[in-house]
Amino acid sequence: MSNLKSIITKVLIYMIVLAILLPTSLIASIAIAPKAHAESKVVETKTKLKVPANEIKAGVKQEIQKPVVKPFLISHKGLKEEYISGEKVNAIFVFSGKVTNAWAVASSLDPSFPKEMVLKNLGSGVWQLETPVLTRNLNTGTKMIYIYAENGNGTINQAFQVKLQKRNIVPVKISKKITNDTHLYLTWTKFKSAYSYTITFKKVRDGEEMKIETRKPYLAVMLEPGTLYNYDLTVLSPKSGEVVGRVTESIKTFGIPQLIQSSQNSVQVAKKEIGQGSSTMSEKVKGSKEQTVQSPVPTPSSSPQGEAEEKEGWSRLLVALAILVIAAGAAIGGYYGYEWYASRHDDEDTSEPKSGSRW
Repeated sequence: MSNLKSIITKVLIYMIVLAILLPTSLIASIAIAPKAHAESKVVETKTKLKVPANEIKAGVKQEIQKPVVKPFLISHKGLKEEYISGEKVNAIFVFSGKVTNAWAVASSLDPSFPKEMVLKNLGSGVWQLETPVLTRNLNTGTKMIYIYAENGNGTINQAFQVKLQKRNIVPVKISKKITNDTHLYLTWTKFKSAYSYTITFKKVRDGEEMKIETRKPYLAVMLEPGTLYNYDLTVLSPKSGEVVGRVTESIKTFGIPQLIQSSQNSVQVAKKEIGQGSSTMSEKVKGSKEQTVQSPVPTPSSSPQGEAEEKEGWSRLLVALAILVIAAGAAIGGYYGYEWYASRHDDEDTSEPKSGSRW
């Protein structure tokens, strides 16, 4: 009986102790759990960082250094396979890789081209090539254009093949040609309105030239009488000034050349002076020739035709005055004649005797 009591007493004591210690252990476990979790994370981190030293250095280099990217030509447009004189090479090129500078080497196309031509940056990796106009001195055949692009990582180049040829000159058709002693009137086939025309006249006798420029397909020009001319009509391109059309012909004006007229006048002057006994005929002809060639062309008032016109004008004036005088005389005579006739009639009426009878 006593043993049973002692056992129950011990059980009660153990239960009381457990009741006191259980809340304390729970509080301690709650406080220790976050710290243990943090320590476990530290351990995991340490285990992850346990990699070879060479691998760690390589990883650091890869993070610091960016990958090397050179320029790359993605596409291009506007570049033709064949060009003729009077045209430009105008093309667009698209690059990747943040291009900082781009240029072209196309001096083989035309001797007038510079060695290098800088491409125009249009933004977003788009660059434009625009060359000067190809002249008639271009290098015909197959030629190469080299496109270069660069950035901080390097330079690339791309070659393109083009074919060059000269523009054919179209013959100009003269539709009308009228000439007289001193004038020439020309009309020809009309080209585009933007084109201009250049006509060069050259005397066959002495090689003297005269150049005229116009935008109209016709021309009226004054020339010397009785003179043979060679004229060259060229059609020019408005963009390059290149000759795209041409015609060359000869024409002679009517009438007597000025040199022959001056010689005839000189002979007449010399004959008059010989009659006066001033000098010999040969000297006077020679001197009068030089004087006549250097002197200006006589005006209409000093020429025989001008004198005839002046005389005719005076004759007309005299005739008009005579008509006016005759008309005035006729008017005055008619007036006074009527007055005389009226007064005479009155005199006759008053001179007749009056009769007293009715009959």
